[in-house]
Amino acid sequence: MVNQSSRGPVVLGAQSRAGFSLAEVMMAAGIVATIVVALLALAGQTLTSSTDSFDRFETVRAYQAISSQFQMLPWDRIDRYITGEEGRIYFDDVGRVVDRDALESSMVARILDKGGLALPGEGGGGAESDAPDRSRRDLRQITIEVSTRPLMEDPFSDSRHVRRFSLTLVQLDQER
Repeated sequence: MVNQSSRGPVVLGAQSRAGFSLAEVMMAAGIVATIVVALLALAGQTLTSSTDSFDRFETVRAYQAISSQFQMLPWDRIDRYITGEEGRIYFDDVGRVVDRDALESSMVARILDKGGLALPGEGGGGAESDAPDRSRRDLRQITIEVSTRPLMEDPFSDSRHVRRFSLTLVQLDQER
């Protein structure tokens, strides 16, 4: 049966063949799924990188707070602030020192003494030399370790979350 219209004859009862086949739909779904999985993987890496970058920023801020304290200390009081294995300094997320039991602590630092330093050519500097090494009294090297996992039993055991900074202290107020 054919009807006439202003556009031409219209066939009634004929099925339209327009659309997508099942194979085309499955292929498109596979391409979309592959793209979504790749984007999710990229987002995960970006989040990890962002978190690591923020942790580095926080640890540098803690290091700067500690090193600025050492710059203001008289030489004879430095030993009081070198904490060794037991003493720890806790920081919040903006770099302020907080109590160990504070819930907002996000970092912990410890300061390790590397001992005196010898300058080349000044008083020996070796174990075989009996000459007094004046530079060892004027120079001191410490290591500041900052961990972004303060609530762990041993926050310094996982090296992925610990940043180490070396600081050389120089005694300038000594009479020569």
